[in-house]
Amino acid sequence: MIVSIPNLFLLKANFFHYTGYKGIKLVNFLYLVFFIGFSLFYKIDIELRKKEKYLLGLICIICYIGINVIFYLTWSPVGSDSILGVQLRYFLPVVPLIPLIFSSKYKKIENKEIYIITFIIICLTGLAMLPITHFY
Repeated sequence: MIVSIPNLFLLKANFFHYTGYKGIKLVNFLYLVFFIGFSLFYKIDIELRKKEKYLLGLICIICYIGINVIFYLTWSPVGSDSILGVQLRYFLPVVPLIPLIFSSKYKKIENKEIYIITFIIICLTGLAMLPITHFY
């Protein structure tokens, strides 16, 4: 299960379902960069203690293991070394917990709003340009 994390979240993550879309790995990378940037640098007004953050992390780990166990028991042949059928979309209910785990109310960045808006514009422009350059 641990070995499948980079494969599941980076290499085989599928946000677009275009057949033969050549920019799919770049799109996945841009989504990952956008999400990591959002998770680490966006200040959330909810104040969580360390104990609560650890509990949210434990919930994420339990959900990850539970989804993999369910798919192993349901779709994989008996004695299989890999887990068949696990896709990134099954982990979407857990995704909103990640910014809560890694957020901090003590992050001090000057002109943070300008950097965040610039980062969002660059990511969204890049994501909009990829399909346009592929199909036109």
